[in-house]
Amino acid sequence: MSAHENKIKIVHFLNSRVRGGVENHVLLLLKYLDRKRFKPVVVCPPVLADILRVELQAMKVDIFELEVKSPFDIRDMLRFISFLRREKVDIVHAHLFNASRASHFLAKLAGVRITIETNHVREAWRKGTLKTWYAIDRLFSRFTDCIIAVSKANADYLLEVKGIEPGKVKVVQNGIDTRAFDAQSRPATSIKAALGIPDDAPLIAVIARLEPQKGHIYLLEAIPEIIRKYPDVVFLLAGDGVLASELKAQAARLKIDRNVIFAGFRSDAELLLRSSDIFLLPSLWEGLPLVVIEASAAGIPVIATAVDGTPEVVRDGETGLLIEPRNPVVITESVLRLLDNPEEAKKMGQRGANYVRAHFDISQQVKGTEAIYMELIAGKGVKDLANVTHTG
Repeated sequence: MSAHENKIKIVHFLNSRVRGGVENHVLLLLKYLDRKRFKPVVVCPPVLADILRVELQAMKVDIFELEVKSPFDIRDMLRFISFLRREKVDIVHAHLFNASRASHFLAKLAGVRITIETNHVREAWRKGTLKTWYAIDRLFSRFTDCIIAVSKANADYLLEVKGIEPGKVKVVQNGIDTRAFDAQSRPATSIKAALGIPDDAPLIAVIARLEPQKGHIYLLEAIPEIIRKYPDVVFLLAGDGVLASELKAQAARLKIDRNVIFAGFRSDAELLLRSSDIFLLPSLWEGLPLVVIEASAAGIPVIATAVDGTPEVVRDGETGLLIEPRNPVVITESVLRLLDNPEEAKKMGQRGANYVRAHFDISQQVKGTEAIYMELIAGKGVKDLANVTHTG
């Protein structure tokens, strides 16, 4: 058997149509996965394939375009089973429950040995007795060998709320390439200069999809009081989403549109963060947000809601400020505290950079994920794959 044939073939299954934190998580994992042991393939809807194609091609990761939207998508379900059998896939690693529900039963039918789900977020949008009973989740978990929680809080949600079998849940905290966010120096090209923002104007970055989950409406309500004291402050909102028009109308209604820039999706998060003075994330729920880790790595203080896994990254009063969600008054107070005390803010940023470099580097996430792959392979008694050597 050739070295190529003996690689562990892993399908990363995504059933989403937009790019967000989950998709960035997958891209980072693929970038640093040990290619001497693993051969990854991405299976995702065509619209997402178009968004990710350039980056995946640069990483030499193949794409199989497929979308399973309902149990009646028989044609695509059969195509997926055929693909798995033809490619002799060893592991199907789905991201979010919607994706594991669509892929893991089919994977088992195709003879795939191992199925894994990464559960990236608490599903707070699920309402009603039936949806929050999570019976469907427990049913489909029978076809899942392991569920990776991206934070300790995420694991608690899986165990205590969803009622997932404890032996199936393992924690691998999110990570980033901390080297890409050099906190030691300001960038040569500043976002402020590019956007015509005066260099001495405070810049507060908010990188998040414009969706209800992210709590932008409460942030905008807080801004009028902030600009009364700091009339030159600028809030840079980077991200796209269904609330774009509504949020722009809200900013105009509050007469703060001069202080708020809707920048759309940005691929230069490093530059944006290193040009900013504060990062703010007013989410209503999360998993373990990559962007908070990125902001800390860039050396700027973070103000974020104390939801789910976020407190695992932000140490309140040390690396940033944790606030309650849905509270514009608390947002105002926290922003003013950091603007009024720039030395305190600077020290928070420095401590945050040190903390995430020690605890949230991508190498730790990749190592933990690869360890789960090999542990499951060994547990299944797959001797030919268990003998794939570690290449360092």
